[in-house]
Amino acid sequence: MPPRAKYSRQEIIEKAIGLIKREGADKLTARELAAELGTSSKPVFIAFENMDELKKAVFDSALGLYVAFQENFYEPNPFKKCGKTYITFAIKEPNLFQFIFMKPREKTVSLSEYMHKLDSNYEETVKMISRTCGVSIEKADTLYKNMWIFSHGIATLCASGQCILSEEEIEALLSCTYDMLTARV
Repeated sequence: MPPRAKYSRQEIIEKAIGLIKREGADKLTARELAAELGTSSKPVFIAFENMDELKKAVFDSALGLYVAFQENFYEPNPFKKCGKTYITFAIKEPNLFQFIFMKPREKTVSLSEYMHKLDSNYEETVKMISRTCGVSIEKADTLYKNMWIFSHGIATLCASGQCILSEEEIEALLSCTYDMLTARV
């Protein structure tokens, strides 16, 4: 009979996310997580087969936190919302942002696949951009991707501590980019 788990998978995932938020993804090791739990690493490996399985579960949970943040973020302009949400998350949760969006992954996907994974309302957002800007779905999709790529650059700079931007500066950058992108359609 296998040993009984002292901690549930969810409890371990939550502790791992807390560790990443405070210390960064590089601290997500069996030893560090065990210290966080106040135990040996054995309970971690009772709940998870190996560190890869644990990191995958932690990634999925962290991505879920981002999606919830995105869904609860208010911005009246759906086109700007993608950028503001992303950048604000990077500023508020830099270590979690780095873990989700800046760590190499084994499986590389297309930009479309990646963005669908990030935005659970991707299709609705594209439709809203289409209506708001008076463009085809294809052009709205291109506008969304371009705004996201621009936003990723700003978010990465903020999350990695390369620069600090105020809300006003972020708004001005996104507005300027919005104006330039929509003027070209």
